Amino acid sequence: NEVSGRVPDRKWKQDYWKANKAAWCKSGKKDGDYAERIAYENCLEGNQMRAGDSVNYSIGQGDTLVTPIQMASIYAAISNGGTLHEPSIGKAVVSADGKHVEEIKPKVNAKLPIDAKLHKEIDGALAGVATQGTAAWRFQGWPQKDIPMHAKTGTAEVYGKQTTSWFATYTKDYAIVMTISQGGTGSGASGPAVRKIYDALYGVDSSGQINKKKALLPEPEKTLPKIEKDGSIDSPTLKKKFAPYKLETPPSTSPLLPQ
Repeated sequence: NEVSGRVPDRKWKQDYWKANKAAWCKSGKKDGDYAERIAYENCLEGNQMRAGDSVNYSIGQGDTLVTPIQMASIYAAISNGGTLHEPSIGKAVVSADGKHVEEIKPKVNAKLPIDAKLHKEIDGALAGVATQGTAAWRFQGWPQKDIPMHAKTGTAEVYGKQTTSWFATYTKDYAIVMTISQGGTGSGASGPAVRKIYDALYGVDSSGQINKKKALLPEPEKTLPKIEKDGSIDSPTLKKKFAPYKLETPPSTSPLLPQ
């Protein structure tokens, strides 16, 4: 199951301090190593909400916790106008013979607590990141007028380790988020892979031109694929992109199979 994540506030700070105070006070030392000094400080002042805490929380640092799929859900909500859907890994459950179908309909969890004006400002700011901000060098040549790209890079600090790379993006069709533990900066580590995914989906070549014939899936499938009698899945969109697989050597004469 997906963990709930955490966006801390004053109440969380107080509750967390009460739950851990005894352990901190026992292990903390004023002149100890790093962990012991942190425990000592938390023992005495761990319930205080400082301005620096609020700054940390607002940029996803400090005690903020979030998973990649939670980030994808949030950015998808910004993309669609503010509706937060429950994540799902499929559209339907289909029996092997293709007859029994149980559709997995989108489930609305909540609405983003922002008005239309603020939504427009956030949307515009994220588009700016992709065109002139920290993600711009990864989206050089991207056909922004035809396929508006929105992005946000993230570099999450972890004590004693290389930073965690975050790269969150969306278009009108997709939201793609990548994170790499100890990967470094968001655009530096995750950026190239995310760009290649979008290039493949929309058929964008190295010069920024859109080749619709090479686009794998320029928009999500609107209908369920057909299930053939042999149980294989026939997707109308993908069928046009890939030629049917043919064995070079018939199974009966394959040297790897017993005769």
